[in-house]
Amino acid sequence: AGLALPADQALQIALLQDPGLERVLGFTTPALPDGGELFVIATGFLSKGPRGTEAFTLLAVGPEGTIGLVPQNPWVYGLHLSPDTGPVDLFVSGSATPLAAGLEFSDLTGPIQVPAGTYSLEVRTPAGALALAFDPPALEAGQAYLAAVTGYSTGRTPGLAPLAIQDALDVDEDSPAAQLRGVHASPDAPPVDLGPLDMMGDVTPLSGWTALTFGDLSMPADGTAVPETPLAIGVAGTGDTMPLLVFDVDLEATTRAYAFVAGTVDTGTYPGDANVQLVAVETSVWPWISLTVQPR
Repeated sequence: AGLALPADQALQIALLQDPGLERVLGFTTPALPDGGELFVIATGFLSKGPRGTEAFTLLAVGPEGTIGLVPQNPWVYGLHLSPDTGPVDLFVSGSATPLAAGLEFSDLTGPIQVPAGTYSLEVRTPAGALALAFDPPALEAGQAYLAAVTGYSTGRTPGLAPLAIQDALDVDEDSPAAQLRGVHASPDAPPVDLGPLDMMGDVTPLSGWTALTFGDLSMPADGTAVPETPLAIGVAGTGDTMPLLVFDVDLEATTRAYAFVAGTVDTGTYPGDANVQLVAVETSVWPWISLTVQPR
């Protein structure tokens, strides 16, 4: 017989899953017409994330046929990349309940889903002291975002800073190569070029991965194709080919990842800091995962 719902307003709809009716997904409907009759069909794969043709969505069908798709509410992940900052909690400003708690360096939060809109976020110490407040970009339905905290918190420059990324990596699973995006997130490292090592052990920078300074992301936004193979990624000073650091990674054709070069170069002067390492956020699985690779 159908379910009567309020008209002329957007509604929040949740997908609950057994056992325990755990909340899995949320959606925001457009304003529903007064007296309208709709079928809402759940379609897609829960394991595919919010983007792409196979994403789990709601298909609305009216008396005249298909009306359109209702995408998932946006998702946000937090990533701790400040090498001298201890555990932190992540809050929406004004909320007493953390979105994530006890994040250590290189930790990635689980997926956090909120209705589309504009939010202010706060990074706090476990004692409640405010370490950083920032406004990520407006969050859109059907999208996923990564909010990383970088920089120093102990009076050095650069200070704590947010790095907000809207995921745009290519989701085409028929691609014959991995798709990667490099990120310079080491606050005391100079401008660098990133790329695989050649037969002589020199760095061959990837296109769009040169002259990256702190806070820079490689281009293009949908990632750079890298062959499916065990790979040695070298970090060299801009304009040089001698690797300062080398990270060994294994890639598959389905790999979609952000590769953050993070941590402190000069840990001899600052022994409490996290050393430079590669923190890879893998987005081809849902939920996303993070992997840490130490240099050779």
